[in-house]
Amino acid sequence: MKIGIVGSGNVASHLARALIKAGYSIAGICSRKLSHAEALLEEINSLAQTAIATDRIENLLPTDILILAINDDSIQDVAQALGKIAPKSYVFHTSGSTSLKVLSEYLPHCGVLYPLQTFSKDRKVDFSSVPLFIEASDEPTQELLCSIALSLSKRVIEMDSEQRKRMHLAAVFACNFVNHCYVLAEQEMNKCGLDFEILLPLIDETTSKVHTLSPRQAQTGPAVRNDKRIINLQKSLLGQPEQDIYQLFSDNIQRYTL
Repeated sequence: MKIGIVGSGNVASHLARALIKAGYSIAGICSRKLSHAEALLEEINSLAQTAIATDRIENLLPTDILILAINDDSIQDVAQALGKIAPKSYVFHTSGSTSLKVLSEYLPHCGVLYPLQTFSKDRKVDFSSVPLFIEASDEPTQELLCSIALSLSKRVIEMDSEQRKRMHLAAVFACNFVNHCYVLAEQEMNKCGLDFEILLPLIDETTSKVHTLSPRQAQTGPAVRNDKRIINLQKSLLGQPEQDIYQLFSDNIQRYTL
């Protein structure tokens, strides 16, 4: 069964490798910028020697399955185009917050294959441990999508669009916002001539704790102790908008713990 991938970013890169490892044939990579499709194809070329790189989605046709690993704002336009040129293909998107309806308005056989993980091209990820959340338009598509998902991961969960939207929001708090806090922490370390690496044991222990404690139980620090002197001292060391961010976090921690 041949699969075409639309997109050339982090998700597309990791998903292409996982699909090839699971035994699927990649028909090609399509990206709005041909150079991006060519770059991804070069990365996986030893694994997908017959695949093509293109900036025109029709060049991927005919293919059995098309996976849209693209930004959310582009999904509907691509789905509308595919409804005209590939109405018999199975089409899946990989978005956490985009409804299945965005595809089903134009395509009879469609679904969602959402991997709950953060991906960077230069970081290897064990895809078999990545939770995959699936949703499909009809029973045959559901069976196909479930089969593909189970070949990629040990954790496959059926979830509707509304649940997935809320879970994606939780993931943004747990991953994206947390990582931005690392950016702010690195900034403060640089100001005093220290390496961010010094914080890694603290970060590792903080992450490890929530495997055995609830996030509320794991919370520590001046806000949870209501240590106003330290809070005010640390705020005085910050400029804007970091000072407001610090206060917002402190207030919210106290809402949940005091």
